[in-house]
Amino acid sequence: MTEQTGRKLAWILFALWAAAFLWSIAAVPLTAPKGDGFTRGLNKITSFYGWQFLAGALAIGVLWAKRYLAPGSIARRLFWVPISLSGLLVAATLAVILIANYGKPVAVVPDNSRTTSPPGVTAPVDPGR
Repeated sequence: MTEQTGRKLAWILFALWAAAFLWSIAAVPLTAPKGDGFTRGLNKITSFYGWQFLAGALAIGVLWAKRYLAPGSIARRLFWVPISLSGLLVAATLAVILIANYGKPVAVVPDNSRTTSPPGVTAPVDPGR
């Protein structure tokens, strides 16, 4: 592969990564929630992580293709951004999972200030209304 073709391939991979990364963020509010109860809206998370998985695979390709760029150039340094963002997402996801599983639980204090029964009726209902 020639150097010029390699540079074009590198920039095409970078553009594809940017499109997949940005679409993963835009797809969350654009996706209608599905499901009932607890699972309602989980398709939004699945959509986000699906596009991020594609962006992560493209980030590996971008990291490989940066060898066709001039050493020490700003573009070559820019090509570290995709793999860095993918690594940060993996680290943040693992941190949330670990904190949820092994973190100290927060004590929940019941709120006894509210009454459980409705307030009493003080006047009879007017049936003529």
